[in-house]
Amino acid sequence: LEERGRGGGVSCVGIDVEWRPSFQAGVENPASIMQVSSPDRVVIFDLFKAPKAVSPIISSLLMSPNILKLFFDLRSDTSVLSRSYPKLGCFSDWDASMDLQRFAAQDMGATWQPSLKDCVSQYLGGMRLAK
Repeated sequence: LEERGRGGGVSCVGIDVEWRPSFQAGVENPASIMQVSSPDRVVIFDLFKAPKAVSPIISSLLMSPNILKLFFDLRSDTSVLSRSYPKLGCFSDWDASMDLQRFAAQDMGATWQPSLKDCVSQYLGGMRLAK
């Protein structure tokens, strides 16, 4: 992706982080999957199986000023990644990232952080998100 970003190919990617929810106060499960998608492909990183192996790849992507990284609820994803893998270091430095949730809140004139469901309804003509 980095090479394609420099060559005018990929200019932005969507990033989503998944972790198992916890229903106990004070217990947070570590991030398990990081999905990175461009207009023509999706890469899924299994963070449990190979965190050290993917660290240089992820670090290169996150630090690239040539590729805009789009998130929904950036603060939540990045904080879970940093707490889950503090020794890797690749989740502590970011360049060229944008939180679509914050952008949507400003655009909608919302005084709250809209959910993904709210944004889908607002921007996709009333469609409902089934998760």
